Amino acid sequence: MVPLAFVILRHVGCGEQNIYWNIAYKCIRGFYPETPIVIIDDHSLAKPKFLGGHLYKTSMIQSTLPPNRGELLPYYYLYTRRFAQNAVFIHDT
Repeated sequence: MVPLAFVILRHVGCGEQNIYWNIAYKCIRGFYPETPIVIIDDHSLAKPKFLGGHLYKTSMIQSTLPPNRGELLPYYYLYTRRFAQNAVFIHDT
């Protein structure tokens, strides 16, 4: 288990909303180039071109919980998957 991970919660409905999580990702990578990032997708409605791509030391979780649980998802997945000892949660909006 890693000591620290960043968790970005996102919901992408269009290209403009796609910008927010990308900015968060780039900022984290600028200061923490080797720290793992976990992206939790809360039922995005956007085209797949917005949702993927090669992201360094990054894992993606597609939420299996019902929609509109955004504020709770980072806590839920950190507790159930135990991917880090500590985490910094960032919402995309």
